[in-house]
Amino acid sequence: MSRISLKYFVALILGLFFIVGCSQKYQVSKPTEMMTESVFLKKAESKATPFGKKILQKAREMSIEKGVIIRGSCWDYINAVYNRAGFTQKRRKIVFKGKKEVLSSI
Repeated sequence: MSRISLKYFVALILGLFFIVGCSQKYQVSKPTEMMTESVFLKKAESKATPFGKKILQKAREMSIEKGVIIRGSCWDYINAVYNRAGFTQKRRKIVFKGKKEVLSSI
């Protein structure tokens, strides 16, 4: 996998986790809505690398199948997914690191 495609893959996974992790728990009005999400995620899993597949499977299990709630931010949810999939901090590579900005009130 080339370096550029790996960056897009990582961005796609993180985007998916942000959407899932930051969304509020909701009641599905139609069973087909949940089935559509599951089909989409399973399709993504089938096209992912072995490591990506393991992370996506754990994210689907936590969010859709079990409805796991993690207190904190989107980052906390994603961090929990990676940890539970077996990718602790020692096994991860940092591809972007920004610094926190403090916004002053007007």
